[in-house]
Amino acid sequence: MVVVVAAAAGLFVDWYGPPPSADVARGSEDAFAAGLQRRELPPGGGPVRWTRLRARVRFERLPLGPAVLEVRLGGHQSPVTVYAGGVRLGVLAPDQDHADYPLPALRQRHLEVELRTEGFVAGDGRHLGTQLRRITVRPSGRGSGGAVPLLIVIAAAAFALAAAMFGPASILVAGLLGGGAAVCLLWPAGASRSPWAPTLCGVLVLGAALSGGLAVWCERRHPGSGRWALPALLLAWLVQVVLATAPVMVVSDVLFHANKLGHVAAGELFPTSVTQHAHPFRIPYPAVFYGLLAPLQWLGIDEIALVRWGAGLSGALAAAGLVVALGEAGPALGGLAVVLLQLEPVSFDIHSYGNLSNVFAQSMATLLFAWWISTRRRGAVAVALAALAAASHLSGCFVVAAWGAALWALGPPGDRRRVLTTLGLGLGLALLYYAAYIPMMLEQLPRLMEGGGQGRGASQGAIGALWWQVLSALRDWGVPVLALSLAGLPRRLGERLDRALLAALVAGAVLFLLAVVSPIEVRYRYFLALPLAVCAARGAERLARRGRAGLFLVSLLVAAQVGLALWGFEADLFHRYRL
Repeated sequence: MVVVVAAAAGLFVDWYGPPPSADVARGSEDAFAAGLQRRELPPGGGPVRWTRLRARVRFERLPLGPAVLEVRLGGHQSPVTVYAGGVRLGVLAPDQDHADYPLPALRQRHLEVELRTEGFVAGDGRHLGTQLRRITVRPSGRGSGGAVPLLIVIAAAAFALAAAMFGPASILVAGLLGGGAAVCLLWPAGASRSPWAPTLCGVLVLGAALSGGLAVWCERRHPGSGRWALPALLLAWLVQVVLATAPVMVVSDVLFHANKLGHVAAGELFPTSVTQHAHPFRIPYPAVFYGLLAPLQWLGIDEIALVRWGAGLSGALAAAGLVVALGEAGPALGGLAVVLLQLEPVSFDIHSYGNLSNVFAQSMATLLFAWWISTRRRGAVAVALAALAAASHLSGCFVVAAWGAALWALGPPGDRRRVLTTLGLGLGLALLYYAAYIPMMLEQLPRLMEGGGQGRGASQGAIGALWWQVLSALRDWGVPVLALSLAGLPRRLGERLDRALLAALVAGAVLFLLAVVSPIEVRYRYFLALPLAVCAARGAERLARRGRAGLFLVSLLVAAQVGLALWGFEADLFHRYRL
């Protein structure tokens, strides 16, 4: 049934979807185009995309028959010649920004549009062609009956195959997740007719295979956990990998991270950055995340793709580690916690804002949390994870330090020794790296008395900073998750999981106070998303055991959180940073 529904959805997208359009204002050009300069986001404006001297826009799986090619350009200083299918269609003069070209009969289901111009040299030394605004093909026919339905069927079948041993309900959930995500991403701007469409379906199939394999392993290790792990792992793959790397999403700071990767790959091992305060702070921007990606950059892989995929895959890996570790505490707990973590708006917002090195740092912190609550632990793994989390982003350093201090204070003697020999050693290795920044940090140390601030604009007073943090917390986590987490707060400090959760909450409270009374903002709300999701999962289990009323309340709160997350996904993917 899942395959039939997926095929029908694919046919619907193919026949009734909008015409394919490489539209910069909508952020869809990366799905179709090659030969473009990197996207620019000028303050107060929408996305801007310049071409190189030659640029290509490819459309695939088009209906045969007549069509119209719409070309919208701007800013070129020399004539731009337009080719389609190797045939010269016309020339746009410097004072001409648009043209419509009738295509009498498409004899092939693909069309490659090429723009050629002599261009000009910009003030920064780049060779620019023209400013791409929109290139659209409007076929007279509807569907092509081509590959898109087949690709979606393959994705849905892979999800169903991965879910087969966990029963019909899991198959339905898996199919809806995979097929629904494919339809939602392929519909806007006619992306189903882009070269990216097969890549999307391939990534879905890969995620299905990996999630299914790990779910089977979880089932064998902890009977009953597999059917909960599967939808959680699929959702994490969709959010952290598929959606987070989708070309239709305009990412704010991705160019910043791509440049940092280029600098680190060229040998700059101690990068810095500035904050967005009215009087900016100069802060360390550690190189570890970029250093791990540098060998791939040396192979010629695009820096933007590397930083986005590196962050996304680290988020999926952290979700997998959490599912495995929490499986020891109950079959449903790991799956529920990972699902709720993905549904917290901050878990996806951070990809849209482009704080990608912090995604990696917090993912390492999540894996460190998973290691700590697991019964099968090796010290060297914790040392490495603590060092990676602390030395990948300054926020990660604060998080590991605060959480480690809370674990030490709350733990029994055996745990205190383990904190010092694992987290302490990992943090110490990171601090050796940060030692190179000591002169720069000492210069700015007196400024920590300037007062609270949210990291943007001028510093505020304590009341203003407190109000900002509260509002931001409600937005980043969601009221339903907060309500469920209240029912699942740690109660038995003799248990490792409860102690780790309480330590994380205490560390978050300390970092919250730090953000209120000082200019330091260490993204603690992103870190607190983890313990809140675990507490919310435990709260859901406790409420569900109270009968129908408790189960109804859990269903209502989870449904509300799903609605909040869907609203956030839609805004992040298709609206943020557009005019």
